[in-house]
Amino acid sequence: MLVAKEMITVAESIMLDKAKDFAVNIVNLCKSIKEAKRESVLTNQLLRSGTSIGANIHESKYAHGTADFIAKMQIALKECYESEYWLELLNPSKEGCRFLLITYSLFTIP
Repeated sequence: MLVAKEMITVAESIMLDKAKDFAVNIVNLCKSIKEAKRESVLTNQLLRSGTSIGANIHESKYAHGTADFIAKMQIALKECYESEYWLELLNPSKEGCRFLLITYSLFTIP
């Protein structure tokens, strides 16, 4: 039976794997948008927030304590919401922009 610390480690690993997949998809999406010479300012913002999710989850593994761990995970969640915002601006159809987030969802999207 997994103890609490091991359960958190397993959950972090799953989230980190999903965050890496999401980041790769964001990088590829931004690259294709930039190659089409469209919306470079928005794609730069999306690139930053979309890749920052995994970085913060990874950093949470080395937190100095519970409060630091929670703070890092909250930052990851905020970056997820920011990525959703930039995707909405790039694709005004709500369904289109949520596809990528839902496919690699790290958190529940209302």
